[in-house]
Amino acid sequence: MISNVETQLIFCDFLTSCDIDLPTDKITEECYRAKKDYNSNSGSNVGGWQSPKLEKSPYPETQKLQEVVNKFTISHLQRMGFICSDIFSAFWININSNTNYNTIHTHGRADCIGVYFVKSPEGSGDLGVLRNDGCSYTSLNGSKNINFCGFIDAPPDEGVFYLLPGHVWHHVQQEEMLNDDRISIAFNFYVK
Repeated sequence: MISNVETQLIFCDFLTSCDIDLPTDKITEECYRAKKDYNSNSGSNVGGWQSPKLEKSPYPETQKLQEVVNKFTISHLQRMGFICSDIFSAFWININSNTNYNTIHTHGRADCIGVYFVKSPEGSGDLGVLRNDGCSYTSLNGSKNINFCGFIDAPPDEGVFYLLPGHVWHHVQQEEMLNDDRISIAFNFYVK
């Protein structure tokens, strides 16, 4: 009675993670140096410190991190089938302590965004990624199927880099009784 049923998943987003083997202790030192060198910009950061956007780091290890994530992002997008030949990025540093967090936001016209967790003590808030298409207003978004769910938590593990489309809503949840700072570096990627 029923035949030729075909289903295609359409209009997908992605969340990619990878480990980056760079000295987080040296990057941590550079992040604290940046906190001394720059006033807080506090775009999406509540209670913590956020550097201004930097196109190129004045610090060697953070500059190396930017080079690594740029190369990874362009090659990963090409492997996923996107047509792109070059990439430009800007980044900023977030230093959060107890009860600090980053509000729900997108990164405007950025093609992709990235978050690298430099320092993440126990109790650090997860990276929350939220669906922001029409499905988020229907009963389907309560599904346990990752393709239809409305929310994904990504753990803030040290040395892990997350990459996702720039239009996707995301935030970093409030810190829970931290004895130390959580440090992350956020990136905007623009591709040609």
